[in-house]
Amino acid sequence: VGFLGIKSPTITPGYWNDSNRTLKSYKQGYWISGDLAYYDQENKFFHVDRAVDAIKCASGLVNTLPIEELILKNNSAVADCTIIGVPKEKGFDGLVAFIKLKAPGNIIASALITAINKQLVDNKFEPLSFLQIVSNLPVGSTGKVLKRKLREQYQDILICAEHNLEGKGLHDFAYAQQNKVPVRS
Repeated sequence: VGFLGIKSPTITPGYWNDSNRTLKSYKQGYWISGDLAYYDQENKFFHVDRAVDAIKCASGLVNTLPIEELILKNNSAVADCTIIGVPKEKGFDGLVAFIKLKAPGNIIASALITAINKQLVDNKFEPLSFLQIVSNLPVGSTGKVLKRKLREQYQDILICAEHNLEGKGLHDFAYAQQNKVPVRS
Protein backbone atom coordinates (compact mmCIF):
# COMPACT_ATOMS: atom_id res chain seq x y z
CA VAL A 1 0.00 0.00 0.00
CA GLY A 2 1.31 3.42 -0.94
CA PHE A 3 0.26 6.87 -2.09
CA LEU A 4 -1.64 7.00 -5.37
CA GLY A 5 0.20 9.14 -7.91
CA ILE A 6 -1.42 10.17 -11.20
CA LYS A 7 0.20 11.42 -14.39
CA SER A 8 -2.16 12.62 -17.11
CA PRO A 9 -2.72 15.67 -19.32
CA THR A 10 -6.04 16.27 -17.53
CA ILE A 11 -4.77 16.54 -13.95
CA THR A 12 -6.00 19.46 -11.87
CA PRO A 13 -3.85 22.61 -12.07
CA GLY A 14 -3.83 22.68 -8.28
CA TYR A 15 -5.63 23.78 -5.15
CA TRP A 16 -7.57 27.03 -5.35
CA ASN A 17 -5.57 29.88 -3.81
CA ASP A 18 -3.11 27.44 -2.18
CA SER A 19 0.09 27.34 -4.24
CA ASN A 20 2.08 25.82 -1.35
CA ARG A 21 -0.27 22.81 -1.08
CA THR A 22 -0.27 22.47 -4.88
CA LEU A 23 3.53 22.38 -4.97
CA LYS A 24 3.66 19.74 -2.23
CA SER A 25 1.15 17.57 -4.12
CA TYR A 26 3.44 17.02 -7.11
CA LYS A 27 6.26 14.47 -6.82
CA GLN A 28 8.43 13.57 -9.82
CA GLY A 29 5.71 14.69 -12.24
CA TYR A 30 2.91 12.78 -10.47
CA TRP A 31 -0.09 14.33 -8.75
CA ILE A 32 -0.27 12.74 -5.29
CA SER A 33 -3.98 12.54 -4.59
CA GLY A 34 -3.90 11.78 -0.86
CA ASP A 35 -5.33 8.31 -1.50
CA LEU A 36 -3.71 5.05 -0.41
CA ALA A 37 -3.82 2.23 -2.95
CA TYR A 38 -2.08 -0.88 -4.22
CA TYR A 39 -2.10 -2.82 -7.44
CA ASP A 40 -2.05 -6.55 -8.02
CA GLN A 41 -0.20 -8.78 -10.50
CA GLU A 42 -2.81 -7.99 -13.17
CA ASN A 43 -2.14 -4.23 -12.70
CA LYS A 44 -5.58 -3.66 -11.18
CA PHE A 45 -5.56 -0.81 -8.67
CA PHE A 46 -7.36 -1.05 -5.34
CA HIS A 47 -8.18 2.00 -3.22
CA VAL A 48 -7.82 1.25 0.50
CA ASP A 49 -8.19 4.61 2.23
CA ARG A 50 -7.49 8.32 2.28
CA ALA A 51 -4.08 8.93 3.84
CA VAL A 52 -5.63 11.24 6.47
CA ASP A 53 -8.05 8.46 7.48
CA ALA A 54 -5.49 5.66 7.98
CA ILE A 55 -5.14 4.90 11.69
CA LYS A 56 -1.90 4.24 13.58
CA CYS A 57 -2.73 1.39 15.97
CA ALA A 58 -0.42 -0.70 18.14
CA SER A 59 -0.72 -3.49 15.52
CA GLY A 60 0.37 -1.18 12.68
CA LEU A 61 -1.29 1.12 10.15
CA VAL A 62 -5.01 0.32 9.78
CA ASN A 63 -6.99 1.31 6.69
CA THR A 64 -10.62 2.08 7.46
CA LEU A 65 -12.26 1.37 4.10
CA PRO A 66 -11.82 -2.45 4.20
CA ILE A 67 -13.20 -2.52 7.75
CA GLU A 68 -16.23 -0.41 6.79
CA GLU A 69 -16.86 -2.68 3.81
CA LEU A 70 -16.64 -5.80 5.99
CA ILE A 71 -19.12 -4.36 8.49
CA LEU A 72 -21.59 -3.42 5.75
CA LYS A 73 -21.23 -6.76 3.98
CA ASN A 74 -21.65 -8.94 7.09
CA ASN A 75 -24.28 -7.06 9.09
CA SER A 76 -27.61 -6.75 7.29
CA ALA A 77 -29.03 -4.41 9.97
CA VAL A 78 -26.35 -1.77 9.26
CA ALA A 79 -27.32 0.94 6.76
CA ASP A 80 -24.05 2.90 6.95
CA CYS A 81 -20.91 3.07 9.05
CA THR A 82 -17.67 4.93 9.38
CA ILE A 83 -14.50 4.28 11.35
CA ILE A 84 -12.17 6.86 12.86
CA GLY A 85 -9.06 6.64 14.97
CA VAL A 86 -9.08 8.20 18.42
CA PRO A 87 -6.07 8.49 20.77
CA LYS A 88 -5.95 5.50 23.06
CA GLU A 89 -2.53 4.89 24.57
CA LYS A 90 1.19 5.62 24.08
CA GLY A 91 0.85 7.37 20.73
CA PHE A 92 -1.51 4.80 19.25
CA ASP A 93 -5.17 5.12 18.31
CA GLY A 94 -8.14 2.87 18.88
CA LEU A 95 -10.85 2.21 16.31
CA VAL A 96 -14.16 3.95 16.92
CA ALA A 97 -17.19 2.97 14.81
CA PHE A 98 -20.28 5.06 14.14
CA ILE A 99 -23.10 2.85 12.95
CA LYS A 100 -26.40 3.89 11.39
CA LEU A 101 -28.99 1.11 11.51
CA LYS A 102 -31.64 0.38 8.88
CA ALA A 103 -34.26 0.03 11.61
CA PRO A 104 -33.24 1.93 14.76
CA GLY A 105 -34.03 0.24 18.05
CA ASN A 106 -33.70 -3.36 16.86
CA ILE A 107 -30.08 -3.84 17.94
CA ILE A 108 -28.13 -2.56 20.92
CA ALA A 109 -24.54 -1.32 20.70
CA SER A 110 -23.06 -3.90 23.12
CA ALA A 111 -24.36 -6.83 21.03
CA LEU A 112 -23.26 -5.19 17.79
CA ILE A 113 -19.68 -4.45 18.92
CA THR A 114 -19.29 -8.04 20.10
CA ALA A 115 -20.48 -9.43 16.75
CA ILE A 116 -18.43 -6.98 14.67
CA ASN A 117 -15.25 -7.54 16.69
CA LYS A 118 -15.56 -11.30 16.16
CA GLN A 119 -15.89 -10.69 12.41
CA LEU A 120 -12.91 -8.33 12.42
CA VAL A 121 -10.65 -10.67 14.37
CA ASP A 122 -11.71 -13.64 12.21
CA ASN A 123 -10.65 -11.60 9.14
CA LYS A 124 -7.36 -10.49 10.77
CA PHE A 125 -8.43 -6.88 11.30
CA GLU A 126 -7.89 -4.71 14.37
CA PRO A 127 -10.99 -4.89 16.64
CA LEU A 128 -13.08 -1.85 17.55
CA SER A 129 -12.50 -0.08 20.85
CA PHE A 130 -15.82 1.78 20.87
CA LEU A 131 -19.08 1.72 18.91
CA GLN A 132 -21.78 4.38 18.82
CA ILE A 133 -25.16 3.84 17.16
CA VAL A 134 -26.17 7.10 15.49
CA SER A 135 -29.27 8.35 13.71
CA ASN A 136 -27.18 10.35 11.20
CA LEU A 137 -23.58 10.81 10.15
CA PRO A 138 -22.19 14.27 9.35
CA VAL A 139 -21.83 14.61 5.57
CA GLY A 140 -20.52 17.30 3.25
CA SER A 141 -22.14 18.69 0.12
CA THR A 142 -21.06 15.63 -1.89
CA GLY A 143 -22.63 13.20 0.60
CA LYS A 144 -19.25 11.98 1.89
CA VAL A 145 -19.00 11.40 5.65
CA LEU A 146 -16.95 14.13 7.32
CA LYS A 147 -14.59 12.04 9.44
CA ARG A 148 -12.74 15.22 10.39
CA LYS A 149 -15.84 16.42 12.30
CA LEU A 150 -16.20 13.08 14.07
CA ARG A 151 -12.50 13.09 15.07
CA GLU A 152 -12.89 16.61 16.50
CA GLN A 153 -16.05 15.74 18.42
CA TYR A 154 -14.85 12.41 19.82
CA GLN A 155 -11.12 13.05 20.23
CA ASP A 156 -11.13 12.05 23.90
CA ILE A 157 -13.66 9.20 23.89
CA LEU A 158 -11.05 6.49 24.68
CA ILE A 159 -8.66 8.32 26.98
CA CYS A 160 -11.05 10.44 29.04
CA ALA A 161 -11.69 8.61 32.31
CA GLU A 162 -14.60 10.80 33.39
CA HIS A 163 -17.08 9.75 30.73
CA ASN A 164 -20.50 11.26 31.13
CA LEU A 165 -21.51 10.10 27.70
CA GLU A 166 -25.26 10.36 28.19
CA GLY A 167 -24.67 13.97 29.21
CA LYS A 168 -22.91 14.47 25.85
CA GLY A 169 -25.94 13.11 24.00
CA LEU A 170 -24.57 9.57 23.60
CA HIS A 171 -27.09 6.95 24.60
CA ASP A 172 -26.56 3.70 22.69
CA PHE A 173 -22.82 3.08 22.81
CA ALA A 174 -20.48 0.30 23.87
CA TYR A 175 -16.82 -0.10 24.70
CA ALA A 176 -15.12 -3.33 23.69
CA GLN A 177 -14.77 -5.53 26.77
CA GLN A 178 -10.96 -5.36 26.86
CA ASN A 179 -10.97 -1.57 26.36
CA LYS A 180 -13.36 -0.39 29.05
CA VAL A 181 -12.06 2.68 30.83
CA PRO A 182 -12.58 2.81 34.60
CA VAL A 183 -14.55 5.81 35.80
CA ARG A 184 -12.77 7.98 38.38
CA SER A 185 -14.68 8.95 41.47
